[in-house]
Amino acid sequence: MRSLDLPSAPQKTCCLLDKMSIRENQPIRSPSGVVQTLVVVGNGPVGFAFLDKLTSFEEAVEWTIIVFGEESGPAYDRIRLSELFGASPDVPLDLASLQWYADRRIELIAGDPVTSIDLGRQLVMTSRGCCVHYDRLVLATGASPFVPPIPGIESEGVFVYRTRKDVEKIRSYGARATSAAVIGSGLLGLEAANALRQIGLETHIVEVASAIMPKQLDTEGAALLRVQMEQLGLTFHLLHRTQAIIRDRQKLVLNFDLYEPLSVDMVVVATGIRPRDELAAGCGLKLSERGGVIVNDNLQTSDRRIFAIGECAVHRGIHYGLVAPGRQMADVLASNFVGHKTSFTGSDFSTRLKLMGVDVCTLGDYLQSGANYDHVSWSGENVYRKIVLKSGRIVGAILVGQAAELSRLHQAILNHESVSLWQKNRFRIQGRIWDRDVAEHISRWPGSAVVCNCAKVTKAQLTAAYENGCVSVSQLSACTRAGTVCGSCRPLLSDFVGDSSIERGRLSSTRLLICSISTLAFIAAWIVIGPIPAAQSVTSAWYDWQKLWNDFYYQQVTGFSAVGVLAAGMVFSLRKRWKRFQWGEFRDWRLAHGVLALFVVILVMVHTGLQFGRNFNGVLLATFLLVSASGSLVGIASSLSDSSPKSGVRLKTRSMMFGIHVALFWPLPVLLVFHVISAYYFGN
Repeated sequence: MRSLDLPSAPQKTCCLLDKMSIRENQPIRSPSGVVQTLVVVGNGPVGFAFLDKLTSFEEAVEWTIIVFGEESGPAYDRIRLSELFGASPDVPLDLASLQWYADRRIELIAGDPVTSIDLGRQLVMTSRGCCVHYDRLVLATGASPFVPPIPGIESEGVFVYRTRKDVEKIRSYGARATSAAVIGSGLLGLEAANALRQIGLETHIVEVASAIMPKQLDTEGAALLRVQMEQLGLTFHLLHRTQAIIRDRQKLVLNFDLYEPLSVDMVVVATGIRPRDELAAGCGLKLSERGGVIVNDNLQTSDRRIFAIGECAVHRGIHYGLVAPGRQMADVLASNFVGHKTSFTGSDFSTRLKLMGVDVCTLGDYLQSGANYDHVSWSGENVYRKIVLKSGRIVGAILVGQAAELSRLHQAILNHESVSLWQKNRFRIQGRIWDRDVAEHISRWPGSAVVCNCAKVTKAQLTAAYENGCVSVSQLSACTRAGTVCGSCRPLLSDFVGDSSIERGRLSSTRLLICSISTLAFIAAWIVIGPIPAAQSVTSAWYDWQKLWNDFYYQQVTGFSAVGVLAAGMVFSLRKRWKRFQWGEFRDWRLAHGVLALFVVILVMVHTGLQFGRNFNGVLLATFLLVSASGSLVGIASSLSDSSPKSGVRLKTRSMMFGIHVALFWPLPVLLVFHVISAYYFGN
């Protein structure tokens, strides 16, 4: 393994790595003996996510992996850059150590950026003259800060905010400054403003729009957030278009078109980002009109050997400037590289942030408007909430301040759940869609619920990791990557590991599995054994037992007992059917439903003496057995899907079996009524 190539290292001689001479030591080879060279350009969070996912597959041995990073050292978390402005600037932001790359047999060449790509010869060339052959190439070059063409923007004391080096420069210059201005009030602008505030500077935010965060918030939400930011000491200058930045001795003067100039010691530009597509443009790959490498659903560029993920990619005309969609792309591409056929069909712009202690969440299509859309909002003390509906179904939401029902909202948006008139009125009055009795604790979430939006980690994945020994927040993060990006879900992870209901949930699922299998076993035994033969003599002991299914009185006892238990089982199923009925844990009600179903099967076996009946009674019994068998299969699928992180197939199976179970049940009450009437009529 070649040592890390840091910027301070000696000039590296030009080398050509081809399929047969990739390393001096023993190469990684696929079972067929063919070495495939994979070059990744970009060692940011998305590039790292791709490498992490790819090397988690055993099939990754088919690739020799070389990654080029523009910055020195391993990949780090850019979302947490503002933490470097705190009391201790040595906050560990690295996503992995150098040893991690070595352990996964990834060759990291840091501080030597790729400068050109030769499509014909399949080569990448670096700033130090190194040439590397590739079989497949992944562009994960990210984005760069957009710097508007303002006269004086290159003056001393004007910075951008994107990398560790940028933070070091801002922190060093800010040590001798007292005031600063941030141009731009988007996510990055507010984060930069908070960083400047942390080092004690009087901070101004200059925004050309009429409200802050214009791409994330509506007018009402932006107004509330602005008030809370002002209470923390920030000063906003809205509708201010910067015409020029002029150096006046030790000060920087921002001139505006309609307002008085603003004099500060330093300026940070945070007016957005642009895809890093210069490499793609230089080699002739197809680009979007607004910048970015065009990719298809397989994340393939116009050259079939080259792929692009993250902020440098444009998919179906959309450029995602967020980490979460980039991670989704990374997962899809890594899976495809090892032969698992998947595709990237798009993502949303949902964000969950904490800006200076204020929760700001945008979910789904939160800024949609038009005749087909309905907006319902609510405002409270330092809180603003809005939901966006399309044809009665929730498609987006904006939350500023305390984010009640956040996870429940996100799941509803993903599932396009309908919202009733009653729920809309409740939201207008209380700011909530669902009743307060619906618990928000993670223990009540379904297995498919997404806990970590950045890494797309579900509760089922956390449960599986917990059961495999990851019983702390740090261990869960290491196993699943949850909480390793923005960190906003770490309180949920704390709730998860601190909740004893995890063990109760596993026990409940196990009991449901046993109960469901037992029910199927009784039904199978019934079919195999068949009718119990009649006693040969009325004096035998067996004759007394036979009265249970032959004597009319005992038949009434067992029959009506079965009907009663069946009715009780239906009541226990209301916990899922009736959404306003939310008392108790759903898994406990589900288990009770399964146990009662087992009792009903036993009672009916006793009631009939294992006989199948004829004509009408035969139809009734066949329907009952099919209902019981399908319900048992639903119970088995449910218990398995509760603890499996890869439960997509089981969830589909459970949904199909549940539909069959319900469809078969509907005739049962009618058949039972006719059976009781006919039994009394003919029995007497």
